[in-house]
Amino acid sequence: GQSDESVPPSGEIVAEQPTDMMGKVNLMAAKAEGALTQIEATATNLSDENLHKDLRGSVAGLHVLLDQLSAGDGYPHKLLTDKEEAERITRTIQNLDRATSELNATLASVRGVVQRVEHGPGFAHDLIYAEAPPKPLLQIGDAATEVATTLRTMREADSVVHDAVFGGKGPAVEAMQNVAAITGDVRAMVADAKQGKGTLGALLVDPSIYQDLKSILGNVERNDVLRALVRFTIKQDEKRTSVSDSAPKR
Repeated sequence: GQSDESVPPSGEIVAEQPTDMMGKVNLMAAKAEGALTQIEATATNLSDENLHKDLRGSVAGLHVLLDQLSAGDGYPHKLLTDKEEAERITRTIQNLDRATSELNATLASVRGVVQRVEHGPGFAHDLIYAEAPPKPLLQIGDAATEVATTLRTMREADSVVHDAVFGGKGPAVEAMQNVAAITGDVRAMVADAKQGKGTLGALLVDPSIYQDLKSILGNVERNDVLRALVRFTIKQDEKRTSVSDSAPKR
């Protein structure tokens, strides 16, 4: 042959298909036999009684389904024939589209924030990626330390604030008791005034006292005006008298 390769021991020598008439007939016969075998297998499957039952059940179910779609009272019939339902589904899909657009915009904003935090600048970038703590964080830490020191001092020191917050026997306790007593007295005075007790309560509650005060003050004001008018009249009379005395006599 023309090939340089040799056939190994117990190997097969590949032959070419014959091109004569008998070779073609044998090839067609082999193909026909294979086709008949497949047809026989298919016919055997189609003749199976279980397959027939399954087909009849499927056809019956499909008939019921189509009957419900065309004339039933369920949602499938409404979905296919009700115009309002179709419009509602359309609005729902439109709302979903808008929600999807808003969600995409939100995700884009989130991605922008994440990129800004990742690449900086900013406090969040420094807080996460910086090798040394940022200055604002140090200031917050200092402020927290000062607050902790102040609270510890209030808790441990013997002071008025400690006695007022945590209780004690110092002067703050007496001061708080005095404030409580004063508050109680003021509350009692206000309650008495609301009930009309005392001068202040009567002034606030009794309208006759208000009318009497109004009359008295009005009389005082009128008396002042009357006295001023009398003084003015006397001064005018004195002026006319002095002018008449100084006039030349004829």
